[in-house]
Amino acid sequence: TMWISSMSSSSMEQPSQGFLRRLHQVRRRTLALTEPLSIEDQRAQTMALVSPTWWHLAHTTWFFEALVLARHLPAYQPFDPGFDGLLNSYYQRLGPQLPREQRGTLSRPTLARVLSYREHVDQALDELMQQDLPETELPGLLMALEIALHHEQQHQELILTDIKHVLASNPLRPAYRPGCAEIEKDTPQRPNSPRWINFDGGLFEIGSKGDRFSFDNEGPRHPVFLQDFALASDLVTCGEFIEFIDDGGYHQPLLWLDLGWQWLQNEGWRAPLYWERRLLAASAPSIPTSPSAISAISRPTPSPAGPATDSPQKPSGRWPPKTAPSKEISPKQSASTPAYSLPTPLLIVP
Repeated sequence: TMWISSMSSSSMEQPSQGFLRRLHQVRRRTLALTEPLSIEDQRAQTMALVSPTWWHLAHTTWFFEALVLARHLPAYQPFDPGFDGLLNSYYQRLGPQLPREQRGTLSRPTLARVLSYREHVDQALDELMQQDLPETELPGLLMALEIALHHEQQHQELILTDIKHVLASNPLRPAYRPGCAEIEKDTPQRPNSPRWINFDGGLFEIGSKGDRFSFDNEGPRHPVFLQDFALASDLVTCGEFIEFIDDGGYHQPLLWLDLGWQWLQNEGWRAPLYWERRLLAASAPSIPTSPSAISAISRPTPSPAGPATDSPQKPSGRWPPKTAPSKEISPKQSASTPAYSLPTPLLIVP
């Protein structure tokens, strides 16, 4: 799958100094995320879905080289032609790819060479941005630059999620940054109990309008109908999620969607990934929490008598709080809706 993007015609001007600063900021941000990591940290791959940090640094650079420099800077000389097959992820038109699960088996290129590669490409990008380009070439160039910037920002997220798995897989439990656990412990208490906030349903349009950059999965724009719904005013905390766990939430199959329950059994999950109670601050937001767990904690505890009736069911875990929300902000109740459910930022209550 190749990305497609949409940009307004008014944006088709010569790359500005502001655009160049943004390019530098994004590229520097990627390097900053790796500063707490050792060379050894950056070479580890703990499962097939995790890529080593060095590969993220090199792959995002290759993306600029292959989609921007090779097409728009005629005099550009590739840093290492062998990198094409090594750093291509899944772009079929750009040549062969190394299987993802093999990225952590490589001892070369060294991290020093990867960093030199980034410098080489950054210098060429600066040169490209200083040129007075033909007007006919601008739309393609600006689109390629925009996609490459968003692509690198996506990999910034992947750098963090992947290294989190790497460090959590280590029995020594190393922290990404010194003091991370202490920071979480200092999370302030929530001043007020969560409440429900009502929203009116209706017909809404979602998706890109086509007036700025967007990815292919953000369009086309189309109408959707929503029933009235309510969202909680605050995030679910770790303490609240622990109450759900202690109340047997991970042992009640009727609380879970079928796929989520299968994962639970196959993986032996008894809590969200990476959780260690000794490090949790009860008032901190409950993250990471999978969509399956969010669905489970938001469902009413099934009645032994069978399906829902007109009587409100008991929510899962140890909710609701003893003090119920006021009438004005409580969700509508129906035969299939619990009186109250655990507030979660993703929960929609019909």
